[in-house]
Amino acid sequence: VLCFNKIHWISLIFAILLLSSSGVVFAIMYYLLHGIVESLSRTDSDEVLRGVHLYAIIFIALSLSQLFLASTSITSLGACEEQICETVRLKSFKAILKQNMGWFDRPQNSVSILIHRLLVEASNIIQAFDVKFGQSFRSAVVV
Repeated sequence: VLCFNKIHWISLIFAILLLSSSGVVFAIMYYLLHGIVESLSRTDSDEVLRGVHLYAIIFIALSLSQLFLASTSITSLGACEEQICETVRLKSFKAILKQNMGWFDRPQNSVSILIHRLLVEASNIIQAFDVKFGQSFRSAVVV
């Protein structure tokens, strides 16, 4: 799949950087959650309130940045996915057009079957770059 993506490296690298940033934000949020639990274990109520308020503001800011990073990374990954799908379909169509006339007379090479192949097989190849790729990459960064 990556060999069809040589002309789309910039958008793929951009999506991977966004996914990495999203994973880093997740790790920071886990660390802050630990800080919130730790501040709740203190005995002074004023100190607990100040700590919780500070952590809540930071947590909200990180949540908003996580929302932006996640939506942008999914959008850019989807755009890259569509570019790759278009490239695969175009190369498949060019390969079909280079065939001899007798090749189209075979029942397994009828027009309807060839159109179905162009639509379905390119989409099946692209399944590697769906949201699961993004989620697994972001999880790898968090770990």
